[in-house]
Amino acid sequence: MAYDVETPGGASDGSGGSGGVVGTSLAAALSERGGQVVSLLAPGVLLVAAPPGVAEAVAAEAGAELAELGPQQRTAPEWGPLLSQAPAEAGTGGLPLQRRRRALSGGGDREAAAARVEALSRLQTFLPAAVPGGLEHERRRRRHLAEAVEPPPLYELSVQLLPVLTTAAVEAAEADWPAALAAAMAATAEEGSAGGGLGVCAPLVAAPRGPDGGAVVSARSLHVFVCEQDIGPAVRWLASQPVVRWVAPQHWAGSDNARASTVMQTGDLNNAQYYEPLGLSLAEQAARRPYWEAGLDGRGEIVGVGDTGLDLSHCHFADPRWSAADIAGSMNRSAPGGDPHWRPGPGAHRKLVQYWLAPGAAMGDAPDEGGGHGTHVAGSVAGVCLLSMDPYGNGTRVLTGPDAFNVTSNTANSTDPHWAPLSLDIGTGQAPRAKLSIVDFGRRFIPGVPSTLRYPMQVPRPVDSSYLPLHAGVGACITSDSWSEDTNVYDTESQGFDRFLWRNPDVVSFTSAGNNGTDALTRGGSIGTPANAKNVIAVGATVRTPATGRWVCQTLLVRGYRRTAYDGVQMSMHLWPKENDNLPDLDTLLVEDQETRLTVADPLDACTPLNNSRTDTEGAVVLVKRSNCSYAEQVAAVEAAGGVAVIIINNLPDMMRAPPDPVLPNGTLATRLPTSAVPQGVGDWLLGNVTSGLLLRITSSREACDIRSIWPMSSYGPTPDGRIKPDIVAPGRNVMSASARNTTDSPGGGCFGDTERKSGTSMATPQASGGAALMRQYFRQGFYPAGDPTAAAAAPFTPSGMLIKALIIAGAQDLAGGLIMALGSRLGPAPHPYQGWGRMDLSRSLPLKSPGGQAQAGPSTGPNMTLADRANFTAAGQQLVLTGINATGQGPITIVLVWYDFAADLDSTVQLVNDLDLEVALGSDSPAPDRVNTVERVLLSSPPAGAPLTVTVRAASLPSALLTGDPDAAQPQRFAVVALGAFRGGFESALNPAFVRAQQQMEERKKPPPKLPPKRNAVTFPSRRKPPPQRAPPPRRRQQVPPARHA
Repeated sequence: MAYDVETPGGASDGSGGSGGVVGTSLAAALSERGGQVVSLLAPGVLLVAAPPGVAEAVAAEAGAELAELGPQQRTAPEWGPLLSQAPAEAGTGGLPLQRRRRALSGGGDREAAAARVEALSRLQTFLPAAVPGGLEHERRRRRHLAEAVEPPPLYELSVQLLPVLTTAAVEAAEADWPAALAAAMAATAEEGSAGGGLGVCAPLVAAPRGPDGGAVVSARSLHVFVCEQDIGPAVRWLASQPVVRWVAPQHWAGSDNARASTVMQTGDLNNAQYYEPLGLSLAEQAARRPYWEAGLDGRGEIVGVGDTGLDLSHCHFADPRWSAADIAGSMNRSAPGGDPHWRPGPGAHRKLVQYWLAPGAAMGDAPDEGGGHGTHVAGSVAGVCLLSMDPYGNGTRVLTGPDAFNVTSNTANSTDPHWAPLSLDIGTGQAPRAKLSIVDFGRRFIPGVPSTLRYPMQVPRPVDSSYLPLHAGVGACITSDSWSEDTNVYDTESQGFDRFLWRNPDVVSFTSAGNNGTDALTRGGSIGTPANAKNVIAVGATVRTPATGRWVCQTLLVRGYRRTAYDGVQMSMHLWPKENDNLPDLDTLLVEDQETRLTVADPLDACTPLNNSRTDTEGAVVLVKRSNCSYAEQVAAVEAAGGVAVIIINNLPDMMRAPPDPVLPNGTLATRLPTSAVPQGVGDWLLGNVTSGLLLRITSSREACDIRSIWPMSSYGPTPDGRIKPDIVAPGRNVMSASARNTTDSPGGGCFGDTERKSGTSMATPQASGGAALMRQYFRQGFYPAGDPTAAAAAPFTPSGMLIKALIIAGAQDLAGGLIMALGSRLGPAPHPYQGWGRMDLSRSLPLKSPGGQAQAGPSTGPNMTLADRANFTAAGQQLVLTGINATGQGPITIVLVWYDFAADLDSTVQLVNDLDLEVALGSDSPAPDRVNTVERVLLSSPPAGAPLTVTVRAASLPSALLTGDPDAAQPQRFAVVALGAFRGGFESALNPAFVRAQQQMEERKKPPPKLPPKRNAVTFPSRRKPPPQRAPPPRRRQQVPPARHA
């Protein structure tokens, strides 16, 4: 249903008003007649569900346009090449819908066939143990096959339902839809095909159920599994069902620190700190990690980690009171009535509050079977070894604040592993005294999928009801997820994170941005899902080498010269092709600083012998366009022409999940030539330079890089709707952390301490989430506002996740001028597509003072911090005005507004639903309102001394209030504001705990002193009675004795 938002009273926000065609009147009229507003598709465009005739009547009365939601509006464009024909097009009735151009596409039959193979490899397949009813379904399938024959794979379809159903209705669909699906498939199956919804290809429909496989936990979704041949018919049948909102492919999720802790806590890293990361003395340790020294080490905080599992015998997690074998033995998901989780109880384990084994997951973290990722990630968050368990005896004691164990006196804490001395090593995590909630959803080797996905993760879905609540249920208010799906669209995963955080404002979620940074020049960026959700903090990766010294990074460099004058470089670009591990890498062929010709094949697909002159290809690296002929044929054509290496340009917008593999039909390699691939955007750019008349040359080169450089694999933004992503960056290259062995036989008190280096946004994400644990502890233990929990002004409180996000962004260090390693160009000022708002930096976010009152760390501009947390609006037009701060004139001031937005519809062109505006009055205009992001920042570079600042937050639009069909929409729009920098004072608001504390103290001082009670005789008690004072007896008169007489 669409209405004119420009009509008087229509309000462009859809919130309505009096008179005209307005959203509120439409919603009210529908509600009165049994209809509901389900979601917002665009400003002035509502998706409604209503009994027959009701929507038509309401639209006619209001003068709104109406169109039926057809199959085309229920089908995700990502299906593209997997559908033999598109669903029937439904009329739009003039609706102003602009669907994102995100479908996989290619020109010609060859490209279409290649696109289908590529898309199919990304689909998640059926794992019987991971799906309710899956084991029984698998037994039925195998009855149709010989004993040694494996059934064909079933591929997963994600089905989102309209939010108008009950759980009973979902259970009915789970039972009834398989037969209807099978009938639809049989009607379209080709004669003699393996599909048709019969036998081994019988479809399965599964509702999302709780951890024990019992009750349905969500009435919003279903999971459907079908054979490859039946994907098209199944999608079309599902999209024709009135209760279905969206049908999308379910993609695989894949996995995407001592020096890092120095960077995080000081914002810097020099040569001495790099070569001796621990520090040679207690004074050096304190200077490199001032927050640990102050007692901010994560104690009292719980971080939820979902990944491939955890090696329970690693010293960074081991507790001397527990055996890893006992913990592993207590969990058994496969046995009837088996318990899928281990929860030791409060204080029972020094590091774990929960280990939850997801359906289909394998216990532990086996590196030889695709594991090890989870152990490394968890170690970066909170891994630390007890000094008493240090297997090498080479750690350094970490005494974190006044509560730490007193080594000298050997006090009572000596038997409590929670507070025993810790051993700082090069793999210690960011929050060494924080605890972990582990959800293990790692799968073992899966044949037949790209090498990058052979060890995928089976995330419990939907994430808002089946995964994230597992962490929240044990008190984890920080989640860290170092996995993603390689698709840059807002899908059910992103929507699920947004919906969960809208419901749970106490939580802050960190997600890895993805490792597709070398997929350069891709429209819509390369940020994967769920990192492109609005409410999460998407984390990119930086290098962690010092800014001082001559540190370099190896790269391939392409230069372009004019054909008429081979003397002027007209363009240059870094190149990071995807290499085949079974063949020599391209950089081994190239000699540093000696250029090799980079030429273009003719024909471009190299499916036939090349027409290039021999002098053009002899000794050259040849660019070839991916096509439907085999890689072996393409490489053979290049090799015959004298080429020494092949770079294949992808023919799809997405990066190839696996490198080119030029093998012959018998499975042997067809060549020893280096064979690699570059994304479509990079390839087209290179071809464009050749077309414009440039000669291309390629060489191996070294480029200066340091902690201001963006790691080349780090994914970039903005998102397709223009939002800033990643949100921040953190150290992610060559991060040292715990290394798994997958041992479960270590007895209590035994462990191993192996460490290893890994790189990726997966490694950057736990650095940020561990730092957030210190931030949250900072507020909960009363370091705010003075940076000193012993100060009279200390105001401890529990921060919202929105406040943590705002503070991270406000204090992020701008890396402008640093190197974008994927391109070879320089970073512009934040916010920027590669660095987001900058690198996370505790020293610029958290004012910290020593007990003596001296500034120990904190924003270099003051330091000062003030905030307003847990504010909320219930209607458009409301505003919050914050006053009480004055600039000192000694540096910049940063003000940041963050709100958790309502989850967007999967077919909306812009994901922002509710829009807030931030204004700062200081004699100049504030920046133009932002209409796409859920973060707004005002940076005052040099405000004059004494200038008062007035901060205003306005509710520009709150259309979520119209969504009567969604119970979650009844909640208010919540938000947080933080200011950092050179100012005095603080926000004078009840939303500022420091102001509330100051008011309480003022009131206490105003109270008259209590009247002293009148003096009374002391009351004595017999047991303690003292004899009363005795009066001195009066002097006796001397009796005169008569003189003695003699007889």
